[in-house]
Amino acid sequence: MHRLFFRTASILAAVAVVFGAFGAHLLKKYLPVDDLTGYHTAVGYQMTHALGIFIAGIIYRFYRSKGLIWAGYCFMLGIMFFSGSIYLRLLFNYLQLDWGRIVIMFAPLGGTLFALGWIFILFSIPSRKQLPKKTDEEA
Repeated sequence: MHRLFFRTASILAAVAVVFGAFGAHLLKKYLPVDDLTGYHTAVGYQMTHALGIFIAGIIYRFYRSKGLIWAGYCFMLGIMFFSGSIYLRLLFNYLQLDWGRIVIMFAPLGGTLFALGWIFILFSIPSRKQLPKKTDEEA
């Protein structure tokens, strides 16, 4: 599972870098400042939560908690719903299609999934009492 998370996070982070450069160099000619700000917010959240997927994968290697799997999937879906809805809204607005108002309604769902992912990570880390005792050979 951690390998899937590492690969997915790598792809999502690379796409965030490309989208960030695209927004910084090309879109500023075509989008109003408010839309460009929203675009950069989407890119920032995509990168942040791609790193969150990495974190879930790294921690999963140590604790093998199903909550960490849920966290990784929450981050993936959160990127799709939050960042994806912003990207689509801007595209639809640019193309003068009326769907922008509909797709942006998915952004709060993405934000909720981001928060849930971090909560899953929080509760997937065992307390010191839950950790197995080390033997004399391991110490």
